Amino acid sequence: MTDTVDVTGRIRQELAVWLRRDVVEVQPEHALRDDLGLDSMAIIELLYSIEDAFGLQISDEDLAGLMTVGDVAAYVEGRLAS
Repeated sequence: MTDTVDVTGRIRQELAVWLRRDVVEVQPEHALRDDLGLDSMAIIELLYSIEDAFGLQISDEDLAGLMTVGDVAAYVEGRLAS
């Protein structure tokens, strides 16, 4: 089973690489759009990358609820736990 810190850390690292920023600049409370400046296409591309990293599929219905880094981490953790 994957540890919560590992999931959140991996997602923060993935975002940091994507944004070309230091990982400390990507926090769980940051909004993907407002705080990190991602547009709709960038969010979709990033989530494809996260799908590949964790071996899961994020449905279009679930995508609308993923507003913050923490939302993405919680979603991935939930999917990995089931």
